[in-house]
Amino acid sequence: MEKFYLTSSYIGYENLSAQPEDELGYDYNEYEDFKMIGDEYDDKSDATPVEIDKLISVLVNFKNKGANYVSCDFHHDHIELDLYGFAIRLSTPEEIKVNDDAILNKEMNERKAQIANLEKKLNLLKNIS
Repeated sequence: MEKFYLTSSYIGYENLSAQPEDELGYDYNEYEDFKMIGDEYDDKSDATPVEIDKLISVLVNFKNKGANYVSCDFHHDHIELDLYGFAIRLSTPEEIKVNDDAILNKEMNERKAQIANLEKKLNLLKNIS
């Protein structure tokens, strides 16, 4: 079966704070705690919500730099959303050839190194006798 090739280019990284209470004015020095009234987001998701306008801004920035895909990681320990932009497309025949040639060259170099190592061990064994 034939291989399906994609070419990916890393465009960039952005980090968004995910603390709505802070963004809406909660001050840890002024208040002892905050209380969410209504639908609690942690009942619906494992991640804390990020502000939509900030998220859209990051996504537009990635898109303007050429990204067409994004991956997202949420960090519970420091309550942030990490975003990574990528440009992913079908590979050209030239890219596929360069990739395949590089893999073949790497394999051949590894084999040559293994052969050299085995020859060295063989020579050591011959000299011991």
